[in-house]
Amino acid sequence: MATKRSAHVDDMQEVCAKMGLCLAMLHEIEDKFAKSILFGLNERDKRKGRPFKEVWASRDEMTFGRLVMIMKEKWNLNPELEEFLETFVKERNVFVHRLTSAKGFSLRSKRDRKRLEKRVDRFMELAFVANRLFTSALYTSIDFTQDWLKKTRGIDAGVRFPAEVQERIADFLELVDPKPVPDRR
Repeated sequence: MATKRSAHVDDMQEVCAKMGLCLAMLHEIEDKFAKSILFGLNERDKRKGRPFKEVWASRDEMTFGRLVMIMKEKWNLNPELEEFLETFVKERNVFVHRLTSAKGFSLRSKRDRKRLEKRVDRFMELAFVANRLFTSALYTSIDFTQDWLKKTRGIDAGVRFPAEVQERIADFLELVDPKPVPDRR
């Protein structure tokens, strides 16, 4: 028979486990997003003449919101994608910085833990969508880089994507359109 204390520990463990899973997903999402964005230097870094290696090293200092700003600098985004990114950044920031300290979402009371668990579940759904999106963005960046190497350097990297990945690239490209690079002559 479960005691009141063991029930408290059980539901707290479940909420904490879900929060831990979300945090691990965020690490994966942010890594994929950073890699997909940083494969192409943004205009500010190009003007500063920063080499790719230096920009790559600085990615650990970039906030998720900064990565979204870099994406917006480089791409025209479908309004639905832009809305999703804004929602995801907002919810990600709450999750990472203050979720359990927000009123009504503490780990201390059963009612708050239930509300917290529902909020974590909703965030996890967003995170699954974001993970798929940024995986597709990474595939697209690899594909663009491969095309660029072939066109500018005559190098065939030899990466051949399976049909499922090619479909994900095509789906991602329906959500974004590269902004023209301004002529700086």
